[in-house]
Amino acid sequence: MGCNNKSNEEDQWKQKRLKMVESQLRQRDITDPFVLKAMEKVPRHLFVPKESRDSAYMDGPLPIGFGQTISQPYMVALMTQCLRIKPTDKVLEIGTGSGYQTAILLELANEVFSIERVPELAKKARRPFCLLVTKILKSRLETVQRVGKKRLLLME
Repeated sequence: MGCNNKSNEEDQWKQKRLKMVESQLRQRDITDPFVLKAMEKVPRHLFVPKESRDSAYMDGPLPIGFGQTISQPYMVALMTQCLRIKPTDKVLEIGTGSGYQTAILLELANEVFSIERVPELAKKARRPFCLLVTKILKSRLETVQRVGKKRLLLME
């Protein structure tokens, strides 16, 4: 029964994510199919503090601590679309924050290097990637060692 509850919960988060993409991104000017696919795939709720998870897919930024926020989903999609990232690109991100934008970039680029000046945020940002390695990215990222074809380096 515990496994079914976990699966149902994951399905509910996925439905919220798909609804977010449809209503907040496709209904606006986000048209890049690769950006839309990345936004559908990356579970934003994992990058949000537990006390804000119910609001993870709302159309707005949320506090992540230390005077910082996780950006509004539309802003993440718009900035990413404007970059026109190709699968062979290497991306340097200044300000990892929650790590959500980093995860979106990693879906599109070959390598992502992200720097965060607040050590506590850098530490928090690593946690969702541990889950994503097995659930979403399936060994396509790196925090310390290289795994698969994709590489991510989170630096403090």
